[in-house]
Amino acid sequence: MNLKRSLMLTLIIAVAGAWTACASLAGDCSNQIRREIPSPNGKMKAVMFQRDCGATVGFNSQVSVLPSGSKLPNDGGNVFVADGGQGNEPSGPFVAVSWTNDSELLVTYDKQARVFHNESSVGNIRVRYEILGP
Repeated sequence: MNLKRSLMLTLIIAVAGAWTACASLAGDCSNQIRREIPSPNGKMKAVMFQRDCGATVGFNSQVSVLPSGSKLPNDGGNVFVADGGQGNEPSGPFVAVSWTNDSELLVTYDKQARVFHNESSVGNIRVRYEILGP
């Protein structure tokens, strides 16, 4: 019975340690806002940012669309996520964002970018993409 109790206690400690490690890893990420671009009517905004999760994540460029009064959550972009691929620039790949009207966002990015996430819409906002390069 003593051996069972000892094994159970060891298992509980191991599970608690793993849970704590995972929770702290999620909290180690942060977003650095580069630019906020309001929609023409001012109701929405596009936020360009870089997400830093430590040494395991390279330089990246991300875009989220949010209501204008919202704060950027500590999460990845809900529209676009890319890194520099082979040409990993310290600021991430080139990305430009502009509103074509109140319900359409244009995301322009370098052809060298390695795209991980590109939504065609977020809520009522349609997203269009343009790739730069020869």
